[in-house]
Amino acid sequence: MNTTQLGKLILFHRKRAGLSREACALLAGVGKTAVYDLEHGKETIRMDTLLKILKVLNINLQFSSPLMEEYQQKQSEYFEQAIQNILLDDYNNALQNELDRVIAEKNITREDYDKILSNQLG
Repeated sequence: MNTTQLGKLILFHRKRAGLSREACALLAGVGKTAVYDLEHGKETIRMDTLLKILKVLNINLQFSSPLMEEYQQKQSEYFEQAIQNILLDDYNNALQNELDRVIAEKNITREDYDKILSNQLG
């Protein structure tokens, strides 16, 4: 899709929504010239401005590429790793809290506990 086609798409959706350029711009939080510029195929416009206008008009972007499946797999792996790290951190914090509670309950120092542990492991 080129900028002229994008402009026609935006114009079509704005008119079908019954919005003036001013109303569309107001809802998007942009200047009315931004809507005009987009509708007339201006090639240089800020991405955040474009995204705001598309959101108001309920137009979603969908990306497509031969590498999209690989990208999504990598993102999924990254997300899974991030969750594992969060869970591991929470588990380690819970273990540390329980260890601190037991040490306090037994009225021993952390150094004494470390000595006991090293004797049992050594």
